[in-house]
Amino acid sequence: MVSEAYLVLEIMLVLMTKMATRNMRTKLLIVLALGAFVGIVTMITTFSTTSAQTADISSLTAEEYKALHKSRAESSVTAALNHPTVKQHVNAAFKVATDFELSDNSDKITVKTWGTRTVSGDWRNGYLTSYKGGQIIEVLIDRNTNAVISAQVTPRPDAEETVTFTDNQKRILEIVMNDQRVKAELQGKIDDKDYWVQMVRDYNVGSRVTGHPIAIINIFSPDEKNSLSADFDLVTNQVTDVKSNFRQRGP
Repeated sequence: MVSEAYLVLEIMLVLMTKMATRNMRTKLLIVLALGAFVGIVTMITTFSTTSAQTADISSLTAEEYKALHKSRAESSVTAALNHPTVKQHVNAAFKVATDFELSDNSDKITVKTWGTRTVSGDWRNGYLTSYKGGQIIEVLIDRNTNAVISAQVTPRPDAEETVTFTDNQKRILEIVMNDQRVKAELQGKIDDKDYWVQMVRDYNVGSRVTGHPIAIINIFSPDEKNSLSADFDLVTNQVTDVKSNFRQRGP
């Protein structure tokens, strides 16, 4: 389309040059016509270039687009977390989570912080987890400069949640807690202040030891610095694998 426009322009130049010898009025009309035509050609060229750039982006493979998306998200999240307003809340938080929304001009990063958490109860009767303090911080990041446009802080209300286990999960936990490897890792501690069971989940994947379906039990210290993961064979009703850092890190 652009090449055809330039061909027309050349033809017009030849004709207008022949006509230009007649009078000044004709020359003025020629200049005005040329200016208008050059403007049209410039617009066509710009449109064609923009279309080519769009085509380049749309031609990215799924993996290339995913990598570009990930890189941009990581860059925006890092910029948000390094902002002084965000950093002061993050440094004082018990736990931090981030989410992001990417758009054409700016990226929205949502930073969620938890102030403190307390856990009470035991696996037989259930756990009560209480969260106090914390904030939700919405940060806008300029896409071009990666600078923070704004950071809005909203206090989070205190919250509580309960965790209870089914009779079958309690049966599994009874066996797990009496396993010699688990008891050794927990150093014989059974007080709810020393650990809490976060999850008992069934998996259809086979055990690395027996190939049977397993349940995975996750146990944490209240500050989550110490953890234990046990694989429970749902066919043989035995603990087949234990991974822990309780003894390495201590209480």
